[in-house]
Amino acid sequence: MTTVKVNAKKHEVSPSTRKLMAGLDISFQRLLSHRCRTNGTFCFSDEKGQIFTMKAREVKAMLEK
Repeated sequence: MTTVKVNAKKHEVSPSTRKLMAGLDISFQRLLSHRCRTNGTFCFSDEKGQIFTMKAREVKAMLEK
């Protein structure tokens, strides 16, 4: 799933932040399934700022592991 970095401990995260993070996760899953159906791609950047693209099916396979 989507990785979101939060500068707080899990017990310090507010309920609204948890809901927001859950909503983002659901939105990403819907986008991923749509892009898989349409044979789409995703563009990501790494820690160094280099941009690379991946097929949606590759992203889904990585997330399922």
